[in-house]
Amino acid sequence: MPSSLLGHTMKMHLNRYWKCQLIGWLIAATANFLLQLLRPDVNVLEQLLTNLFFIVLGILSTHSLRWCYRTLQVIDMSLLQMGIPIMGLSLLATSAVIFCMFSVISLVMPDGPSLFNINTILGNVVGIYPLMLIWSCLYLGSQYLRRWRQSEVDKLALANALKDAQLNTLIGQINPHFMFNALNNIRALMLEDVPKARDSMTLLAKVLRYGLTAPKQNFVSLQSELDTVNDFVALAKIQYEQRLQWHLDIAVDAQRYQVPPMMIQMLVENAIKHGIATVKHGGELTLHIQLEQQQLLIQVINPGQLKRAPYAEESTQLGLNNISQRLALLFSDEASFRLCETQGCVIAELRIPCIVEEAP
Repeated sequence: MPSSLLGHTMKMHLNRYWKCQLIGWLIAATANFLLQLLRPDVNVLEQLLTNLFFIVLGILSTHSLRWCYRTLQVIDMSLLQMGIPIMGLSLLATSAVIFCMFSVISLVMPDGPSLFNINTILGNVVGIYPLMLIWSCLYLGSQYLRRWRQSEVDKLALANALKDAQLNTLIGQINPHFMFNALNNIRALMLEDVPKARDSMTLLAKVLRYGLTAPKQNFVSLQSELDTVNDFVALAKIQYEQRLQWHLDIAVDAQRYQVPPMMIQMLVENAIKHGIATVKHGGELTLHIQLEQQQLLIQVINPGQLKRAPYAEESTQLGLNNISQRLALLFSDEASFRLCETQGCVIAELRIPCIVEEAP
């Protein structure tokens, strides 16, 4: 936490502490003053001054208690261990209040009856000691609650930091070999069509730029992801040419939502590498996105079979595990991913909650 913010927080807690001190003892003194007014021979002015002095003594005594609790680190003790210092220090504070109050009253009214007798002392102990115990319990309880809340905040911050680190690591695993394949394809293209090679280099730069900026956020707009996917497919078509037919089927009402960066691109890359590339005459690669039951349904469909060896390769399993791990980190159990085969096509199906794109 920055020092300025920490200082502001401590000042805020200290101001709250003094307000509670003043209000608490003001209430106690007011209640005592009203009870004294029920006596037939009461001296109102005397009681008023006595209770004002009682407020000052109460604040001084409980503030001293606070210092003792902090010095002895009572808050770090177990509940059983707290009992002795709470009862002992509260009794000591009670005794100090009574002694100071009786001494001042004796000095102000030297002709009055002596207050230092067992009955008067015990009567005041019975009245003040419970107040000290209540104050001690409230103070230590509030400190324990504040420490618990801070601990929960720290745990949450640590969990979020670890989550971000895991997400960045997982995103860093995506697309390790694509750049090399694309560069080799562009190099070959430069001997045949220089303008097309130049345009392809621009597409590659856009894809790589997206790969550098995307890990900085957990979600990007669907349109941003689709732009990169289109660039990715355009680069792949340099190698596969007519063997790769690309088809988009995007629902209009789905375009206002956000998706995890590079996840759709990874599905498309797997579909090309382990689907289109394994079929002699290639085929059509379809990206289908629509809304279904308050979720974004994303399907990448390509010709091929799940039983073929490439889908059991370690590299593919790494990519599929990557997707599952990212979904678990981002959505817990609110998202799902599965692969299935139907009528000679492999379908990679992704379901994620609808996340509205934030306004700039």
